[in-house]
Amino acid sequence: MIKIYFRNDEDILTLPVNPPKLEIIRDGNNLRREIVSIGEINIIRTPKLVEITLEGIFPANINSPLINGALSEKQYRSPTACIKFFEDVRDLKKPIIMTSSEIDFKLANTEGLVAIDDFSYYKEGGDEDVYYTLKLCEYKKYIAFIDPNDKGKYEALNMEGALVSKYTESNRYSGKIIPKTYTVKSGDTLWAIAKMQLGDGNKYKMLATLNKISDPNKVKVGQVLRLS
Repeated sequence: MIKIYFRNDEDILTLPVNPPKLEIIRDGNNLRREIVSIGEINIIRTPKLVEITLEGIFPANINSPLINGALSEKQYRSPTACIKFFEDVRDLKKPIIMTSSEIDFKLANTEGLVAIDDFSYYKEGGDEDVYYTLKLCEYKKYIAFIDPNDKGKYEALNMEGALVSKYTESNRYSGKIIPKTYTVKSGDTLWAIAKMQLGDGNKYKMLATLNKISDPNKVKVGQVLRLS
C-alpha cells in the first residue's frame, strides 16, 4: 500500500487518499551555444530543482471508500485539519519533509525537504469532500547574506559555510567552493588573497576584520586566515 507522508517538525500528516495525479518534473538546465567552427554545442549543467504536483481529495468521512485501507483513526484528519496543516507550513515560510513508502521523488537532498509553491482547494456542489492541488519544489539548505558594501548583491552559502555561488541583480554566475581557511604564502597580499579566494580583491577589508588584522598591508607567511 502506497502512502505519502508530510512532516513539519513533530507533526506528521499522512495523505488519506493517494492522489490520482502525481507529477514529478526534473527539468534540465543545460545551455546551448553556437560555435563557428563546429556548430551548436550543449553545455551540461546541474538540473533545475525538482517540482512535484499533487491533485487529490481530502475526504470528509473516515469511512469513505476512497481512504487508504491501512489509515488508522488516529492518522485520519478532516479536510479542515489537512488544509490548516499546509497553510500553517506556508505561512511559517519553512520547508517540510515529504516521504513515501514506495515513490522516489528524485530529490537531491536525502531528507526529502520540499517547499510549498502553491496550495489551492475547492468543494463540488453539496459534497463535503475537499479537492486540492498542491505544488511543491525541492528545497536546498543555504544561508544568504547581503554584501554590506553593495545592497544589490548577496551571496549564497551552503550549511557548512562554504561559498557556492554569487548573485547580483543583473548577473548570476556559479562560483567555486571556497575553503574555510587559507595559509599565507610568500608574496601574498591580503588584496590578492581576497581576489583569488573570494573573487573580489576589495574584500580584503572584510578579511582584515574577520582575522583581526590591524594593518591589511602586513600578513605573515604561514599565517592561517579565516575566509568565512
